[in-house]
Amino acid sequence: MADTDVQGQGTTLAMQQHREYVQNLACNLPAAERIALLVNVIQTLTSDTEAFKVLPALLRMVKDWRVLPPAVFEALMRARAAVALEMVLIARDPDEGYAWVYMTKRSSDDPHYAGLLHVPGSILRPLEDIGDVAKRLQSMEFPFALPSIVSFVDLHMNHDTRGSCLGLIYYGDVGVLPEDRTNWHRVRDLDRSKLCVHHGMVRGIVDKAVAAWRTGELGDYMSIQLSGV
Repeated sequence: MADTDVQGQGTTLAMQQHREYVQNLACNLPAAERIALLVNVIQTLTSDTEAFKVLPALLRMVKDWRVLPPAVFEALMRARAAVALEMVLIARDPDEGYAWVYMTKRSSDDPHYAGLLHVPGSILRPLEDIGDVAKRLQSMEFPFALPSIVSFVDLHMNHDTRGSCLGLIYYGDVGVLPEDRTNWHRVRDLDRSKLCVHHGMVRGIVDKAVAAWRTGELGDYMSIQLSGV
């Protein structure tokens, strides 16, 4: 490409040629290689502006949104605000009556929240609703049946090194604490310094869920039927 293409109007031309080249190349690749190309191109983006310009063309190459490569997800987070479902599930200790919350730990090599606890959640993908995300979480995150009804308790707008995300926080009552207490944490013993802030933990979403659990009063909060999940 000519040197003049990197300045002035040539920059726009270069970007258009780049998009067309990537799209033409992608058309001749199998699905797996097409995704690999998408990831490689996105990893070369050096600014939010580039991500905003290049992503629309690249995302047309994505045919299966069920598996979203991490590099693609993070590029999307840089280019636009995402919406996520976060699930705070509470169970009761059958012996002492204390509230426990289900939280998993992020891997030690997580680039953003290494080793911190978080409640399971996931972004809404194209054409999905809350029930669809709940089904995906059931199959990937929870080794037990979700409650038939979950209720909205809070929302949290978070801006971090990944990008911006609006979290819709839902609470569910699991009932009696399962015998297998793996990933269950007694709320009164939680070390708040080890919780992911991107769930709005600093705003006490677990405490709000526990308050709803204790009183059974959700006011005008919206509830969603998850029967069949």
